[in-house]
Amino acid sequence: MENIRENDILNQQIEIQYRIPKLFNRVLANLVDIIIFVFLFVGIFLGVRGIIKNTDYYKTAKENYENACIESGLYKKTDKNIVVDLITYISNNSSYTAKGKRSASEKALDQFYNVYLPSIVDNDTYFEILEEKKEYFLSDSLKPKEEDISSVPFFIEDQNEVIANPELEHFPGIDAMYYAECYKPFIDKYSLRQFQSYSEEYRSNVTKVSNLLIFTSIPIAYVTSGLLVWFVPPLFFIRGRKTLGKALYHMGLIQSNFYSISNGKWIVRFLIFFFGEMILSVATLGIPFIVSFTMMLTTKHKQGFPDYMLGIYEVDTSNNKIYKNEAELTLDNLNTHKEPIDFKMKDLDY
Repeated sequence: MENIRENDILNQQIEIQYRIPKLFNRVLANLVDIIIFVFLFVGIFLGVRGIIKNTDYYKTAKENYENACIESGLYKKTDKNIVVDLITYISNNSSYTAKGKRSASEKALDQFYNVYLPSIVDNDTYFEILEEKKEYFLSDSLKPKEEDISSVPFFIEDQNEVIANPELEHFPGIDAMYYAECYKPFIDKYSLRQFQSYSEEYRSNVTKVSNLLIFTSIPIAYVTSGLLVWFVPPLFFIRGRKTLGKALYHMGLIQSNFYSISNGKWIVRFLIFFFGEMILSVATLGIPFIVSFTMMLTTKHKQGFPDYMLGIYEVDTSNNKIYKNEAELTLDNLNTHKEPIDFKMKDLDY
């Protein structure tokens, strides 16, 4: 690259050749920063989430939707006081016999459709749901898989009510069949969905809890981690605005006049990279990162997107010093009787 600056303090010149860091080192430096970011993000997220979970607002919302779950009959509390749906509860509880599974399912369905559901929906909706339930259990396809009884339906209609077919009651293993082939899939596919759709108490409080965790914990963890990784270290490594990763691999940033980048340009670069490139990458499956990395491979001075837009260069500082400004450069030469400096940057092809 041609000489871009001359200093005539002395007659002779000292030449500084800034070299673009090797791609391998640049990737490793960025990887170090990303790893630090991930660890900080997880730690801060868990910390903020812990604080949120101890607030009265969160506790009240969580208690309200859990109460709605239990009242529906479709959920149970585990020994660890965690609310889970009935099917999960039964699957994780080895004490249930086949008859116990069937009995628990029938009891849950009775509670949900005959007690809970009428209290949360209007009459027209309620009868539509009951009709859907009736069609499911009386469906021609709902018959045992056992060859001996494959033509006998699980349920029949008796005086406008759907009941278990008495013909099957004494068949070996029938309780397990009723649970596995009838109640379990129905609760999973229909009952839980209906509860979550129609229970306002459940939906509103789940939304409150989710919003607290997603729209509070994640943004706080993201912004705080980003500031600690890409904003705070350059406050200390002013010469070259280095992150910890760049400092580890001896890299710094310079602007077009070959001095360390100014405060304003550094802040703009941080905003473009962190709030533009990173967030858009999450939303677009990494497209901005791919574009920036491609530019780092193909542009003349191997600049990523933010650096290309702002006229910033990343250089190897293993053997050369980055000067903050012209006054520092001049003073450094006067104090040490060095020859004036001719800045150069060597092009590098990956």
